[in-house]
Amino acid sequence: MPDLGRDLIQVFEVQGSKLKHRSDLDYKSKIDAGPRHFTFHPNGKSAYLINERSFTLTAFSYANGQLTPTDTKSCLPKDFKKAIVAQMSTCTPKGNLSMRPIAATIH
Repeated sequence: MPDLGRDLIQVFEVQGSKLKHRSDLDYKSKIDAGPRHFTFHPNGKSAYLINERSFTLTAFSYANGQLTPTDTKSCLPKDFKKAIVAQMSTCTPKGNLSMRPIAATIH
């Protein structure tokens, strides 16, 4: 579960009908990255994260409850002052990212 204010993805384990926070598996993003939207690929072996404040997309591999970042790309062209940033909504059954734009101004 993304926690924008703490730059953290919290990991929870299903135990019966309850969720248990597994802080030992939490992923700490870069300071002020602002993790916002997170989704798993249908294969269950990878995941994607939109970082709202840094305007980046991070890809992860996933195994044994552990998220491992594999790549981070900017969502912005290098010379933009004003931008449209992708906000992830879901990963389709075929593994495509379904995204919708939001407007943002870079200061």
